[in-house]
Order: sequence, then C-alpha cells, then structure tokens
Amino acid sequence: MAGIQASNQLLDLLRALKRRRYQVLVPALLVSTVGIAFAVIVPKTYSVSTRIEITDRLRADSDSRLKNPQDVSVRREATSAFDHIVHFQRVKEVLEGNYALWPEYVALRSEGERQQFIRERVLANLNAFPTIKDSKGGSGTIFVDITYRDENKERAARFLSELSESWLREMLQSDRTTLTNNSEQLQELVDAQGKDLGELDFRYFQVMQLLGQDPSAPSGEGRRDDHGDWTFKMLEKARTDATEVEFQLETAQFDLQQAQANLLKTPDKLQKPVPIKAGAPAVELKQKQALLEALEEKLAGLTPLNSSYKKLKPKLDELAQEIEELARIEPETIERWEEEPNPLFAAYEAAVRTQTDLVGRLSQQRDALAAAIKDLEDETKMRNERYQQLDELQNQVSEARQRMNETTRKWHDSEEALQMLDSAPQPWRIAQPPVPSSAKTTPNPLLLGGVSVVLGLALGMGLALLSELAKSSYRSVSDLASVMSVPVLGAIETIVTRRERRRLQASRAFAALSTAVIVGSIGWVTWLWASAPERLPLELQDAIERVRSALK
Repeated sequence: MAGIQASNQLLDLLRALKRRRYQVLVPALLVSTVGIAFAVIVPKTYSVSTRIEITDRLRADSDSRLKNPQDVSVRREATSAFDHIVHFQRVKEVLEGNYALWPEYVALRSEGERQQFIRERVLANLNAFPTIKDSKGGSGTIFVDITYRDENKERAARFLSELSESWLREMLQSDRTTLTNNSEQLQELVDAQGKDLGELDFRYFQVMQLLGQDPSAPSGEGRRDDHGDWTFKMLEKARTDATEVEFQLETAQFDLQQAQANLLKTPDKLQKPVPIKAGAPAVELKQKQALLEALEEKLAGLTPLNSSYKKLKPKLDELAQEIEELARIEPETIERWEEEPNPLFAAYEAAVRTQTDLVGRLSQQRDALAAAIKDLEDETKMRNERYQQLDELQNQVSEARQRMNETTRKWHDSEEALQMLDSAPQPWRIAQPPVPSSAKTTPNPLLLGGVSVVLGLALGMGLALLSELAKSSYRSVSDLASVMSVPVLGAIETIVTRRERRRLQASRAFAALSTAVIVGSIGWVTWLWASAPERLPLELQDAIERVRSALK
C-alpha cells in the first residue's frame, strides 16, 4: 500500500513539473547562460608545472677521489629549491629579461608597484618543492617540481622554462666559480710557497758557503765529522798540546823551585881552614870535615834515587867514620879559616837560570795555545751554530718543498676537476617540460558550466514545486480520493476560456521571447568577448574588465 502511494506521489510530481515546464526551463536557461558566461568571462589561471630530475651520480664519474654526489651544487641545493627558485631577485631578472610577456609589469611606473606586482601576482602563484626517491645505494634521485599559475598558459610555460634554466645555470656556474676560485687560490698559494722555498734555498746555500761546503755536493758531505772540516780536529790537537805543555810547565816550575831552594841554602863562599902550625891529625881532621861538609851539601841537592847520590853516599859514610876516629886524637897544631868561592853555588845558579828560561818558554807556549784554543772554541761554537742552522734550514726546505708539492697536486686536481666539469654531462634533466597544453585551468569552465546547468534546473524545479505546493487545493484525483469516504467516479479538467487561453499563451510567448533575448544577448556578448573582444563597445569592454578585476 505504501509503495502504491509513493508511486502516485511521484506521478503527481512529474505531472506538476510537466504543467509548469516553463517555470523550470526559464530559470534553468537563465542560470545556465549566466553560469556559462561567468565561466567564460571569469579570469582563469592556468597551472603549468615542470619537473627537474637530478641524478645521484658524481660530478664527473672518473673524479671519485675528490668528489661525491653531494658536491654538485644543484644536488646540494636541491633540498632548499623553494628558497632558490621562489626568490624575488631571480623572478625579477626573468621578468625584466623578457618584457614582451609582461605588458602589465611594464605599464607600472613606480618601483614599489613593480615589487608589489612580483610579490602578489608572481611569487604568490609560484611554488617549488623537492622530493627524494631513495635508492639502494644511498642518496637516490631528487625530483624538483615547479608549478606556476597564470592567466596566460603560454607565458606561464615560458616563464617556468626560463626560471628553471636560470636556477640550473646558476648552480652550474656556482660549481664552475667554486672550482675556479679554488684553483686561483691554490695557484696563489703555490706561487707564495715557491717564493718561500726559493728564499729558504738561498739562505741554505749561504750557510753552506760560510761553512766552506760545496752547495752542489750531495746532502751530508762536508759536515763537521768529515775530513774536510779541520776546525774541530785542530781544536782537539790544540787541547792535547796545551795539556802536555801544562804538564811540562808544572815540572819545570817544580825543578825551578828546587833549584832556587838549593841556591838559597848554598853560600857563595866557603870557609877554608889554614893550619898555623903543622899538626898532622888536626890538619887532616879539618880537611876531612871540610870535605864532609862539601859532600853533604852536594848530597843535599840530590834525591836518593839519583845515581850520583848512590855513588857519594858510601864515601860520605866512610869519611864520617874517619872524622870520628881523628876527633878522638888530640890536635897538635892551631889552624885559621880562609874564604874561597863555592862551586855548588855557581852550579845551582846556572840551574836556576836554565829552569827560569824553560819556565818562560813553556808559559809562552801555554799562553799561545790558550789563545789558539779560545779562538778555535769561538770558531767551533760559530760553526756549530751554523751547522744547527743548516740542519734547521734543511728541515724547513724539505717541509716547504713537501707542502708546495702537496699544494701543486691539489691545484692540478682542481684544474682537472674544472675540465671534467666542462666536459661531463649535466647531472640533471628536464623530466617533465612545461607544456601549455597540459596546463590545468582554475576554475574549470566545464565544471562551472555543468554546475550552473544543474543549479538552473534545481532552481526551476524548486520554483515550480514551490508554486504547485503553495496552492491549498486538490491537485489530482488521488488527492481527492484520499480524503473522500466514497469512491470518485470521474474528474473534469480545468475549464479554460478562449480569452484565458490566449492570455496564457501571450504571457508564455513573452516569457519565452524575453528569455531568448536575454540568453541570446548574454551568449552573443560572451562569444564576441571570447573570440573578438575588439568588436564589443568600449564601454562594455571596460565593464567586463572591471568585473574580471573584481573576480581576480
């Protein structure tokens, strides 16, 4: 029963829409026409995109010793592509590089208006974002997607192409500039190190010449331990001679002191007894005593190990015994003393003169050797300092040459890397070029037209149903039967007079004509504006442009 009632209600609805079909069609046509005109006239922005693929290869495949994938500027800066591409100065350079594409920008007079145009009309519609496609090897491929929205899709595509080329050229130039600057810095460093090495070599050769060495001789020859440097051996010989002379001088000084002591002990005159009266024992006693004293004085200047001492000692002992025997005999005569030169005094005096001369000569030799030793010590000290300076300079020369060779190798590597950069293929490619035909339209005119048709039909149907439901009457036999207790036997259609029919036809014709005029006018203006806007009146063109400006 409920299903039959729902079916009857649907049939009543369809009959009502059929009766009021003009109320449905007129709003649908008007709304659809206005919506389609709006879809045509409304400013459209075309979203054009491009994709840059940055590979994960090296800057140069054969340059793996120096470079890695991150050394390529375009790859290193790809993660911050938004900051590099959506950049005011870069966009300004691209715009000013092709004024023909931007007449509205050229028409602006002040710099502030141009900056505002770039920020609001270009930078606000520009976007760039990188994505990394990981690979098994590590870093993976980087994709940089750049999108731009503009009213002119050909201009948008051209702008994207020039903007991406500007960024890629800058990245390539950045690599080239970095390598060039590095090469120039290394070249300057090589020149400076070469100059320092030349100065160290010059000082090294000067010290070698001061040491009397041949600068062209191999390293290590002509050193102080070599036979060519006699200064140190002369010093050793002078020290040995000085030690020997000092020993001889000490011996001579000791002998001189002994001779002087003997000379002081020995008188220059001797007392000689002269007998007054002959008396054999007494005279003989005096003679033997004098002889004994002479022998004692002679033995006093000799050491027990002396051969003369060994010969005279037995004679002295024998003479002393004879004197003791004669002293026991009573002297028979009286004697007197007389002086005579002492021969030992002259001998001691000659020995003192001889030892004095020897001490003087040895002192002179000692002083001469001491002066020579001092001069040789000063010379060896100076030569030791020069040898130490020579060793330091040799180490400095070796280190400077090693540093220069290392810098030269780096400079050659930088030059080679620069040549590889110029000859190597680009590390990127345009995986998706900006093609105007693939641009996405915002808003979508087809979607707007379809929505306007649907809204027009919905509005017409809504008005028709509202008009139908607004009347408090029975609209069909089923409505009447639902409230009657007796069955309905028949129904009479609405009686319309000829006058009413003509009035209804006239009103419908007027509505249809008005709708056709309105729809045709809107359609004609829209078609002219889309195909040949110059054929429209200027006032209408200005009005449409104002509407477009308000809708932007």
